[in-house]
Amino acid sequence: MGDLDWLKRIAKSNSEILHKEDANGWLPLHEGARAGHVDVVEFLVKSGAAINRRTNRGAGGTALYFARKSQGKKHPVVKLLESIGALDIGPEL
Repeated sequence: MGDLDWLKRIAKSNSEILHKEDANGWLPLHEGARAGHVDVVEFLVKSGAAINRRTNRGAGGTALYFARKSQGKKHPVVKLLESIGALDIGPEL
């Protein structure tokens, strides 16, 4: 949803949730990147998010892959991820 204040409150009570996969192996970083929430992605990266971790237990895409696919290659989230060395790796077929 892109609610950075809510995310920060959650992180204060349990920071490990920032790095927890959902049932499909997606991290909050993947969701934030796909949705184009620059402030959320920046917070997650500063909180130690694994920028090149892939969804689906390692068989899916990276955050940069999903950001480019859903937001386009000129979006600020894409630029942010590129600037910190994120890799664009798509899902295995």
